Order: sequence, then structure tokens, then C-alpha cells
Amino acid sequence: MEALFDAGKAKAIGVSNFSTKKPGGVSPFLATNCAQGFLQIQRRSPLWTTWLTSDVLKNPILGMVAETLGKTPAQVALRWGLQMGQSVLPKSTHEDRIRQNFDVFSWSIPDDMLSKFSEIEQASRLHSK
Repeated sequence: MEALFDAGKAKAIGVSNFSTKKPGGVSPFLATNCAQGFLQIQRRSPLWTTWLTSDVLKNPILGMVAETLGKTPAQVALRWGLQMGQSVLPKSTHEDRIRQNFDVFSWSIPDDMLSKFSEIEQASRLHSK
């Protein structure tokens, strides 16, 4: 794929199911382009959380920020991703949630509230066999 990109036959190269640490171990091309900001991180179904230790939408920090801003926890989670420079691809079959998902562009999370997100405990997917 890198040869096709270098030859101008591909406009972009994508990877799937990688954390921010994995591309460097897979390809110098990907590591260099991540570091230089040429790769866009994209989150598919960013509110899907069944593999987390708890439901992200019920996180107290997210709830506090949502309540303060008059937004839903889902809107705050999506807006956070956008403010972190990610493209987010939420999905829903409910019309009201789809409308709420679009209402994340005309406002932002203030820096003092945004810094609270670093306090949220991180979890990872574990596979056991």
C-alpha cells in the first residue's frame, strides 16, 4: 500500500482497529505520518461502550459537564472527540438522537471543563481464551 501511495496511485492509506501506540510498531510510514499530523484519527461508533468497565455516558465527569452546558452526555462525548481533533462517526436509528448528534458544532467545551476529561479512568478491551 505504501508503494501505491508513493507512486501517486492512492490518495490515502488507512488502518483499522489500532490504538495510537500500534501504528509505530507496524510501519515507519504510519509512525512518521501520525507524528507529523498527516493521519486523521477517526472513531466509529464512539459512544459504543460495552467493553468498558462502565458506561461512558454515565460517567460523573461527563454528566457534570453536560449538565453545566445544557447538553446531553452523548453530545459532550462527541464534542470532546471533535475538540481532540478526531472525526467522530456516531450511529443511531433514533431520529431524536440523530438530531442531537448533529448539534455538536455550534458550541465548545471550555478549557477548564475539558481538562477534567483527563481524570476519567481509562479501560481497554481484554480478550481471554
